[in-house]
Amino acid sequence: MRVGIIGDGQLAMMSIIEGLIMDIEFAVLSFEGDSPASHVTKHVFQETQIEEFVAFSDVITYEFEHFDKKIFDYQKLLDKLYPGVKPIELKQNRLLEKKFLAEKNFPVVPFYEAKNTDELFEILDSLNKEVVVKTISNGYDGKGQYTVHTKDDIEILKEKLKDSKDSFLIEEFCYFDFEMSVIAGISKDRVVFMPMTKNIHKNGILLYNHTDSFTIEIQEKAKAITTRLLKALDIKKGVLAVEFFVKAKDLYINEFAPRVHNTGHHTLDDAEFSQFELLLRTILDMPIYSPSLKTQGGMINIIGNINLDKELINRVLSLEGAKLYWYRKTPREGRKIGHINVTAEDIEDIKAKLRNLSKILYPSLNVW
Repeated sequence: MRVGIIGDGQLAMMSIIEGLIMDIEFAVLSFEGDSPASHVTKHVFQETQIEEFVAFSDVITYEFEHFDKKIFDYQKLLDKLYPGVKPIELKQNRLLEKKFLAEKNFPVVPFYEAKNTDELFEILDSLNKEVVVKTISNGYDGKGQYTVHTKDDIEILKEKLKDSKDSFLIEEFCYFDFEMSVIAGISKDRVVFMPMTKNIHKNGILLYNHTDSFTIEIQEKAKAITTRLLKALDIKKGVLAVEFFVKAKDLYINEFAPRVHNTGHHTLDDAEFSQFELLLRTILDMPIYSPSLKTQGGMINIIGNINLDKELINRVLSLEGAKLYWYRKTPREGRKIGHINVTAEDIEDIKAKLRNLSKILYPSLNVW
């Protein structure tokens, strides 16, 4: 069995590592060179080698959404592609994504469109509400995202966007109780779910998350919405991650991703099998079921200008139940360059370990 992955970052890398022990061969379509996935497969194709990439692959998937859609002009690629093109088209445009969700009656916070900065600030003045402003395209890991709580924030934003040619999505700010992630897999009309997590973000980037106890009502609502979204997106095989704002008993979709997801990394160590194995099982028509937790788990991202030296490795590995994953990327501000998984029998122990790790990685950051 041969799987082709569009993209060559850490999500492709971890998918490949999980699949090698299942006797699966992999190729990646590379956009960067010397990327995480290039260290774990010898089959690395460039954008000019799409025909060779497709010919190698029995089935094709993707690990991110922000690539040139012209590769979809090659019909033979589309014939092998899962989850498909439609989710990519929506994910490349935040406004299209939000409009799609609203038109299909999925729960989302109120939102507005601004075609340029003049229209943006007219809307902000007329709303007089706390909002999150997002550029329409290239939105991931906090890029192109601005929170407006006060009039002063608007003035600061005017300075930041004074030369901007973007259009914008404006979402009313949601004071949620917590954010949770649901990762589902689908194959042969069967939908299964990974264990759910609570997520904490900083500056629009996931900082850490962990398993937790959720009410049956919240779990069932999240599963029902995610199942309906899989069908609305016409996903027949693959995985879908959905981030929800949870406020009392109400759930609102924040974002979705038609692929393995940062919030699912914990499954590498705390579940019967990981989100990466689930992806491979779905697209290769292998048996699937909802894996249970072997233990409680959590994950903290390693972000920014952090160097992997012996001292850091020793401090991390001295924490019982901690496992380091390094992506072999060059550190830079705002870049995810690795993560650490933690396991324990008790959720409070997981939180304590994540607190300890946050002090090691980000001593000046207080998010607890």
